[in-house]
Amino acid sequence: MDPLAEQTMEPYLYVGNNPIMFVDPTGMEKVVPRNMTDEQKAKLENSIKEFSERSFLFKELYNRLESSSKEHYIDINPNSKYEGGVMKNENGSVLTFRSDDYLSSEGVMYEEFFHMFQYDLGGSDENLNWEFEAKTFVMIASQDFRSDKGVSSTYINLLKNDFKADVDKKKKGTIKEFSKNIFSNKFNKTFIEEANIFSKYNRNTNYGGDTYKSDTTSEPSNLQNFFNGIDQKK
Repeated sequence: MDPLAEQTMEPYLYVGNNPIMFVDPTGMEKVVPRNMTDEQKAKLENSIKEFSERSFLFKELYNRLESSSKEHYIDINPNSKYEGGVMKNENGSVLTFRSDDYLSSEGVMYEEFFHMFQYDLGGSDENLNWEFEAKTFVMIASQDFRSDKGVSSTYINLLKNDFKADVDKKKKGTIKEFSKNIFSNKFNKTFIEEANIFSKYNRNTNYGGDTYKSDTTSEPSNLQNFFNGIDQKK
């Protein structure tokens, strides 16, 4: 039985209401693997540990999901229509990969976990291109500022200047600087402009689904929430 059942009123919510197929020994996990072999679960666990050690921002992202009141599941489904992606469910999200190879891909895991975070906040992508926001998080969290489809060199250089981690600074100072920059008028103006360049590129090349092609009129609210949450804890 789920130790959180008193809060959720669903005693088997910890295994997606299917106690036969899924197992969460403590009932406290919020990021739960499903439809995985023991080897795949171990691969996922090792990747999360490795990425958390490599990036304190990914570690914080994972911790935010784990401390959420919502549930997020990770599936391996060889018959999935897509190679990978996150879908919203009744109380959180489901991340599905066609292959377990993606579990060890740093960029993919950073991006898809951030998509889970976007759903965790319950926000809307109506006025915000979530794909561009997630790619922005990936570049900052991985400190890998390389160009990508539809992402201009102007934006890459802005991220390098404003979000390059200083190894000589303590983590607290780095977070405060990142938080200040993410709320700056300069960054938010540029983010909206560049997000629309990204969506226009995807429309012109017919790359990606609708989420890649939607225009942006609002600030990156999920990124702001993320950095503000870290800053308040420090």
